[in-house]
Amino acid sequence: MDRLRRHPGSGNRLTLAMAVVLLAACSGRSNGGGTATPATGVDGGGAVGPSSGSDGGTVGDGGVDGGTSSAGGSGGGGDGGPSQGGNSSPGPLDAAWAAHGAIGFDGLVDVAGNVYWEEPDGSVNGVGTTWTLVSVSPSGQERFRVALGLLSGLPIIVGDRVIVVRRVLPPAACEQALLTALSTADGSVQWTHDLIPEITPATSFPNACPATLTGTPSAGPSADTVLVSAKDYKPYDFISFHDDAILALDAATGRALWSIPGEGDGAATADLVLDERGNAYARDLHLLTQPIYSLSPSGAIRWSTTTDQVEFLLAAANGFLLDSATGAQTSIDSLRIRDAASGQVVAQATRSGQPILASDGLTYLTLRDTGPLQQHRALVRVDTTTGGDTWVRFLDPASEAPPSGGRQNTLLTTEVIRTSSGTYLIATQHVSSNVDFHDPQYVYDRPVLREIDGAGHEISATTLAAEGRLESAAALASEWYTVSLGDAAGPGASVLGFPLPGRSPATSGWISERGNMQRDHHAR
Repeated sequence: MDRLRRHPGSGNRLTLAMAVVLLAACSGRSNGGGTATPATGVDGGGAVGPSSGSDGGTVGDGGVDGGTSSAGGSGGGGDGGPSQGGNSSPGPLDAAWAAHGAIGFDGLVDVAGNVYWEEPDGSVNGVGTTWTLVSVSPSGQERFRVALGLLSGLPIIVGDRVIVVRRVLPPAACEQALLTALSTADGSVQWTHDLIPEITPATSFPNACPATLTGTPSAGPSADTVLVSAKDYKPYDFISFHDDAILALDAATGRALWSIPGEGDGAATADLVLDERGNAYARDLHLLTQPIYSLSPSGAIRWSTTTDQVEFLLAAANGFLLDSATGAQTSIDSLRIRDAASGQVVAQATRSGQPILASDGLTYLTLRDTGPLQQHRALVRVDTTTGGDTWVRFLDPASEAPPSGGRQNTLLTTEVIRTSSGTYLIATQHVSSNVDFHDPQYVYDRPVLREIDGAGHEISATTLAAEGRLESAAALASEWYTVSLGDAAGPGASVLGFPLPGRSPATSGWISERGNMQRDHHAR
């Protein structure tokens, strides 16, 4: 199955990281490579023009004061944000380099600050899009290009390796699902491992070759082990699923370490996350029980529990396992906090979101209600014993919101990145449009890069000299902040590198985006 992405012209790209079946082929990106070039700031306002897709943003009409509110208080304890005298930058920050084209940037960088993205280079009829992996230096100089072919899931960085799952369709042989490790130095292949023989007994398909569904690989903080979930099926018959398993491989050699058979039904593979001790946590998509279980670094089962409310697993660190759950009486997802040693639920936070588990606590990007039928994007610190809010930092101060005047106002955000000093970086962008279904006329303000400290106070708000539609992926490494913006009126996208002296990523603290892609901030 080809990877599922949202077209660059349709708002924030869906950076799919759940190990779910990807049945839809990628579409829409025009072919053609992106070329990194030196970039300077562009005078003037945000890009103006019709968008070819939905606004893809977060909910929130108008702005709120952006202040920090303590749990149960009345808005005290905050610095008030830019609208009340916060530390805003005196001028826009220029990008040092930019690349533009049919680019799929997933926030992937290595420990040296080299940036990675994928570009479409062709297609296989009836199967999907073929891809090329591109790497540039922190200053935007192209380092290498590697043709990958058909992919399952998304690439991840594990130490000095880029790990991908490639689908190979030999003309006179059965399909291969090759877990492949590329060197981050030059893109050369370090090892490959065909996953199909690991999960498919010879008796499963006596008269046909099996095909495989494979999720995005997962890796733990030790960078020693790669986990991947895979399932085989009879080609052209997605009902005929036979075998599925979770596989662990040595990241340095590709050697299989252990495998655990799964019990999943239907067209999906198990969610996977790992903690800093190498323990794995998985959810099998069994139609009745949907068990969550934990595996030791050697593959032994530590515990297992059943649930019918989990949407997907999010992250595991510091003794906690997080999942996104849907309540029995409501369709609103919540963030559920479990004891990682037993799987028991200890607390539940309002709404789900993008969590960061670090030594100073649990912080996550989510929505908070500000009035009847009004919700706004916020960075929230959660009490892991009660699930209540410790502090809330709203990300759309009223001073930055464009006048309503009959126009809709939406806030776009990137993912949150934790720095080595314990602060949080996130870029935001206001998008306004006239209320017209046929010709909405989107107006994109310039993005604002915000830094928030561990108490929820905004340290700075710096305008980025960039135009286009802000996408969700972002990265920080070697004092460079990298972000992607889609063309306001077309299918292309740009990746831009901004210098951030004195800023480096945290070496601890784990996040997850939409499922099993758990990546640390030191190696994005």
